Amino acid sequence: MKFPVIISVLLISALCATAGVLTVEKDGSGDYEIIQYAVEAAASGDTILVGPGRWEQQFLHQAPAWSDSAVIVVYSKDLAIIGSGIGETYVGTDYLPEFINQGPMGIAATYDSNLYLSNFTIENRRVCIYFYGEDLILEDMELSRCDYGLQSLASGNVNFSSCEFDSTHGGAILSFTEGDDTIDGLLVENCVLTNSGARMLSTQNTPNIRVTNCVTNNPSESYQFDFGSFGVIENCIHDPQPYSWYMLLCYRHSEMELINFRGEASNICINVDTGATVTGEGNNITGASLRVVECVFITV
Repeated sequence: MKFPVIISVLLISALCATAGVLTVEKDGSGDYEIIQYAVEAAASGDTILVGPGRWEQQFLHQAPAWSDSAVIVVYSKDLAIIGSGIGETYVGTDYLPEFINQGPMGIAATYDSNLYLSNFTIENRRVCIYFYGEDLILEDMELSRCDYGLQSLASGNVNFSSCEFDSTHGGAILSFTEGDDTIDGLLVENCVLTNSGARMLSTQNTPNIRVTNCVTNNPSESYQFDFGSFGVIENCIHDPQPYSWYMLLCYRHSEMELINFRGEASNICINVDTGATVTGEGNNITGASLRVVECVFITV
């Protein structure tokens, strides 16, 4: 499952060779001192390299029916934004600000945007990333102390690789679509979720899901699939701290396959609603009973 990472790195290398590269440095040694100014100056296809430091300035994000603010706002551009590393480049404040309903976001991207994000930390936002574009790739990212890690209404593909989610209490990855639309696919690999009271992944109308080599340490359910979400969870571990009600919730017209899934829970392990199906093999599920509602087969 390393191929998507390798391919995306090669694509970014090619992008840097053929498109513009803009630099952002806090000390003024780069092209810009504020990430948003580089985003506004960049052409579609450009790469923005961000040095160490913390960026917390808020800019208006205007959606069709509402407005909000974010540290980085992208409209209708294809961009790669690459930091200096987790714990080196920060988007967001060093504390969680007070807010009611709509609140500050880390990155807001809309109107057919395509984003590649890598090597920085987004923290202390209501939403770390709000994405209403086409394709989104995140590699080596930390999304921390946000109500939501990602709220996605993508129309293309969403790929996460080697990302850390810490204290995303509303959910780490939320993938939804409008109406009867579906996205092309969702890949989550080599990711870790800790200190969260909510799910690693919650989806609707999301076919072609693959979750592989991930670890969840949250006391809530790890995964929820609904309204025609289909896919595979493979080689993943659910290690609830201190306990968990569910590992997996599978609702209306969803089909999931568990392969080599290992986990513990103190109550019901898998909750499958009418019209949903869970199959699997090689799974090691202990410490909990299995609730079988309809058409479920789990090999332990």
